[in-house]
Amino acid sequence: MYNAVMLNAVESSVELANLWNRVFGDDLSYVYRFYHHFQDKLEVLAQTTEEGEVVCATHFIPVGYRFFRREHKGSYLYAAMTAPEHRGHNLMGDLLKRRIRQAYQNGELFMCTLPAEPSLYDLYRRFGLEPTFSLHRATLTRERLTAMRLTLSFESRVSPGYAYDNSYARRELTVVKDRRFVEYTALENQARRGLFSPTYSGYFYARQQDEKTVYVKELFLHDDNFPHMANTLLQKFPSAEKFIFDFCPGTCPEGVAHHEVQAGSARLIHVREALSLYASKHKSASMRFSLEDPLIPENTGDYQVKDGAVKKGNARGEAQPMTLAELTQLFMTDGGDGHPYMNMMLD
Repeated sequence: MYNAVMLNAVESSVELANLWNRVFGDDLSYVYRFYHHFQDKLEVLAQTTEEGEVVCATHFIPVGYRFFRREHKGSYLYAAMTAPEHRGHNLMGDLLKRRIRQAYQNGELFMCTLPAEPSLYDLYRRFGLEPTFSLHRATLTRERLTAMRLTLSFESRVSPGYAYDNSYARRELTVVKDRRFVEYTALENQARRGLFSPTYSGYFYARQQDEKTVYVKELFLHDDNFPHMANTLLQKFPSAEKFIFDFCPGTCPEGVAHHEVQAGSARLIHVREALSLYASKHKSASMRFSLEDPLIPENTGDYQVKDGAVKKGNARGEAQPMTLAELTQLFMTDGGDGHPYMNMMLD
């Protein structure tokens, strides 16, 4: 018999950290640092045994999504973990269903996550979280990067939070984190002997992946700043022979070959609110469809979008069906024309 409970991240940090260490193998000092840093931001849902042992837990951090010049409330699902001997009882599934219902009651517009492994995308699909975000990965040799550099590098002394707030966080169709999230990511990257470097209207995180390889885990460029950034990387990592870049979508320099990599899933929580936002932006949009959401029955019904307004009625089976996945993609990509991205991930 198990009990679903909400835990205080600091008061329960020892039990949570031990479970985290067993499931993910991360060093306990790293886990304690995480709980301390996010203690007043973090929401922890857990399953305990009748004896009070924490055997399953997941974490939620508040985030926003920029759409139509406004930031809308959501949550980021992080570090879902279940003790191996307690798996197979749908403990995590029960927590996610509870939290999705709670998100609706809290007025959240969406939920998102970055699955740790490709196989987990299918798991989160069961709860309506569809692959939505991507990044553009490119690999360049040192010789190629040298040919693209400028003589001088251009580095800024501004903080990671300032660089983020004044660059990518201003873009539409972006999952936005608060300053604490950004600064923590910078500190963790530095702890792994990585480099954070603001550039003109952009920034990047980089760290040594092995003796000869540097991984630039997040890179946002505005205009043609790549040559400045290339020179900085060449100076900071003099022994590296290969550089792997994860570009924010739409920022890969012209002529650099890249491929798309999955970088996160999302689901709409408040369907009518999302549709109203979409209709307000696209006043000429006209559609009628039926939607079924087994986890949030309030979303189920027939919808009509016309002349910038949304009408909802009880599902009668007369309208063409649309899935929650299709609707999430419609909103997050602004009708298929935009490139949504969820950056500043913990790892």
